[in-house]
Amino acid sequence: MSEGAAITRIKFYRNQIVHSDSGSMTAAEFSSTFAEVSKALEILCPSMKSDCKTLQKVDLDHSFHEIYVEFVKKEKQMEELTAQVETLNLERKNMQSFQTEQICEWKKKLEKFYVTEAATTLIEVVKDNQCTIITGIPGSGKSALAYYVAIHMQETEDYTVVPIWLPSELIKITNANSKQLFVFDDVFGKYSLNEFNLNCWESETGRIKMLLRNQVPKIMVTCRSYLYDVVRESLSSLSFLHFNLHTDEINLSLMERKEISKLYLTDDVVISLNDETIMMYNFFPLLCVMFKENKMENVDFFLNPNQFIKNEIENMKSKKDESFIALSLLVLSNNLIEKEYLQIGKDRYNIMLIDLSDEMDTRKSPSKTSILSNLQNLKSMYLTETGSTFYTKHDKIFDIISLTVGNIIIRCILRHGESNFVSSRLQLDSLNEEHDDCTIMVKGELETMYFERILKDIENGKAGRFLLAFK
Repeated sequence: MSEGAAITRIKFYRNQIVHSDSGSMTAAEFSSTFAEVSKALEILCPSMKSDCKTLQKVDLDHSFHEIYVEFVKKEKQMEELTAQVETLNLERKNMQSFQTEQICEWKKKLEKFYVTEAATTLIEVVKDNQCTIITGIPGSGKSALAYYVAIHMQETEDYTVVPIWLPSELIKITNANSKQLFVFDDVFGKYSLNEFNLNCWESETGRIKMLLRNQVPKIMVTCRSYLYDVVRESLSSLSFLHFNLHTDEINLSLMERKEISKLYLTDDVVISLNDETIMMYNFFPLLCVMFKENKMENVDFFLNPNQFIKNEIENMKSKKDESFIALSLLVLSNNLIEKEYLQIGKDRYNIMLIDLSDEMDTRKSPSKTSILSNLQNLKSMYLTETGSTFYTKHDKIFDIISLTVGNIIIRCILRHGESNFVSSRLQLDSLNEEHDDCTIMVKGELETMYFERILKDIENGKAGRFLLAFK
């Protein structure tokens, strides 16, 4: 008899007694009812078995008052236990319903999925490893890959796919002898580190290792590239296989990108995209989706995907992510950060970082080591790194970054920005003059600061740049 059936049986006899017209029963009815209820109680609380046997044989006179009182107390405990079991069953049912709905959404998203070399390779990786972490920049397709592999494992390897979000959920529902594939999508955050989730992983690692000892259940995690370095150490004891989407071996090829574009774009648009444009961004698959969903027509979007990059940067800022300060430093340096000045003992960027933290209202200024790490994490998405410098992969990317970031850190730009940047990209709003889409408008309350900056550059012999700007 299951716990659910036991609860149902107790409720049935309780209702039968409560709603009885006579308020009594024959000895035979009592014996039958007592036996049935006792069986149910033993299922739910085995320790009550001896109490049930004792009560069945006694006369319920005053001499057994204490036994009767104790039985009533345990009946109350059983009611509480029953309520707990019902709550757990409801939670389990809700979770199963939500997981089923989630998998249905995955299948819908995969209707236009193109099977790449990365997808084929990842299937074998997941088969051969118990724990796999997939890393990639936003929009590179890591979540879609995880969905595809999960559904493949469900349909061909008889795995039960379980989308979950916290390791505590994994611990509750893992069956160590069952073929389960747990999928954590962006579990450590999207725009910045989700420290709560990371702390949960660190605290539950020991228990997870115990559940995975027999090598049957599997875990698949997706993580943004720039967060992986932060969480890697916390995952080390679980022996995660790192599947990096941006290695040369599995990075999307030109042919694969063209095939993906055909799933979302009209033939005319596909033909108009040259190879250089198609290979320009690692988040090309997302650009195709955005182009279709927003019913765009101008293919220049693929050269200048403003809104996507703007959203990413604004989310960094809202989370007070140090990556935003790293990009702000890039703007102040007019798209050329010299690594030499991020070393200990070099002070060129010190005051800039302090002022940026103050303008963002963060508690403390990030270290230059942290800024260097964040710049390196942004390479696969926005930046190019040489032996001595960082700069954007394309001038168009810097246009978008400088406009998005510049509108937030105008005071720092006026104080620390390169003269060329200030003269060419900033304009007084009060002039009401035409300007291009990348111009940062200086509002009235900052005009005094703007003119003070002009005077400072004149004193330093840089007036010509501002004269050109006003011409």
